[in-house]
Amino acid sequence: MLPIGGQLATLGKWGRNALKFDSSVQGFVSKSGIIFTLGSIDGNRLSHVLKHGLDTSSKPLQGVFNGSSKNIISVVDEAWEKKLNQDISASSGNNVFEIDMGRNIGWEGGSQGTGAALTKIRIIMASGGSSQIISAYPIR
Repeated sequence: MLPIGGQLATLGKWGRNALKFDSSVQGFVSKSGIIFTLGSIDGNRLSHVLKHGLDTSSKPLQGVFNGSSKNIISVVDEAWEKKLNQDISASSGNNVFEIDMGRNIGWEGGSQGTGAALTKIRIIMASGGSSQIISAYPIR
């Protein structure tokens, strides 16, 4: 887990994407209002989401984002704004949203992945209508 000081030190990387540290939620808040808090096996939700920018053969299938870490945050934020503006309902469960981005945002990786282009994103949020993200990754 990254200490708070370590998280603050990396904030400069995200300035353009408007991620700001908010001490009241102990996490980063994006321009669309997504909150990346502490938690997850990776120490914090920001690190967890960014791990979907790397392919791993330890999973049979994995959605892998195209581009850099900055691009990943921008795509997740764009998808959440689209969800808010178009009032997209949860697709499976109360806190799982699948948003069609209408363009290639990633590819199917993992040990059994085909490398196929992925055009949708799944965003999993904490329950109860929260803006706290659990995960986000490209899907078919």
